[in-house]
Amino acid sequence: MEIWDAYDSEYNIIEGMTLIRGEESSIPDGVYHLVCHVLVKHTDGTYLLMQRDPRKPYPSMWEATAGGSALKGESPIECAIRELREETGIAATKLEEIRRFVWDPTRSFYVEYLCITDCDKDSVVLQEGETVAYKWATADEILLMKSDEMLSEWMRRYISINSGKMKLVFPSIEYKDKAIDYINEFNEYGSDINGSGSLDIYLKESTYEKWLEKVISYIDIANLPEPKVPDLTYFYVRKEDDRIVGMINIRLALNDFLRNEGGHIGYSVRPTERRKNYATDMLALALKVCGRVGIKEVLVSCDKENPASAGVIRKCDGILKREFYSETFGETIRMYGIKI
Repeated sequence: MEIWDAYDSEYNIIEGMTLIRGEESSIPDGVYHLVCHVLVKHTDGTYLLMQRDPRKPYPSMWEATAGGSALKGESPIECAIRELREETGIAATKLEEIRRFVWDPTRSFYVEYLCITDCDKDSVVLQEGETVAYKWATADEILLMKSDEMLSEWMRRYISINSGKMKLVFPSIEYKDKAIDYINEFNEYGSDINGSGSLDIYLKESTYEKWLEKVISYIDIANLPEPKVPDLTYFYVRKEDDRIVGMINIRLALNDFLRNEGGHIGYSVRPTERRKNYATDMLALALKVCGRVGIKEVLVSCDKENPASAGVIRKCDGILKREFYSETFGETIRMYGIKI
């Protein structure tokens, strides 16, 4: 019988309470068990992928992590080091913490680490009943894997964000032509535009330069008239060719409408760049911005009939909070919460 410590939502051990593996469904609300994951990166830049045993849940899928539940009395780092050694044979004494969060659906408190190693790449050990194969893959190879091949979606996002291929760029006059080209593509495809900070409207009724003034003025919190809220608008730019692939608008505060219907974030990806995981990666970058300004839970909404947007939000750990009909939008809206 495997015994676990019980944790609260602030990552503190609850004294006098223990949990038992296999009885997760009976864990009370607000109580969690500790789970640790380790992403392994070789000094040559490749990442370790492990293939799950076909008898396990998510059979034969590839994972970019080693890990599992902490035993009673284990700290997060002790759990991570043990799981890494058991599942891969890699002995590590120093790991870099990537993030920690609670996940209510499984009553889990996750701590995720990065291990950078110069181990012999042929020395990886498989764990009986857990894994059946391994391979070392480049960031590009991992990003090209399909969703039904790879289980570790969050780690895929982490790898993408840290690959250095994309960046958020604050608007400037230097991006005028590229920004106009971005909006024109939506018009050519007859596609809705979101997250542009009203750039599409300004290009119809005014100028790009006036829009830049507006974008800058929305940072001036003290002089922003109510009910407007301060926000940040960014271009999501591919470094290789300096092309604007997407736009994203981050509201730093919420009024009643945004709290109930609009949420903190609006975004879009240009039509010719869709279905390439850009939306998920762009949202993940925006969530990092939200974390830096102290937003603890980010609200993101989408049309119920837009499964692609819902999928992007869920991949960024979005949890459905409510579903409602919006008179403003004339459609059913789903509001998700993402804890930072």
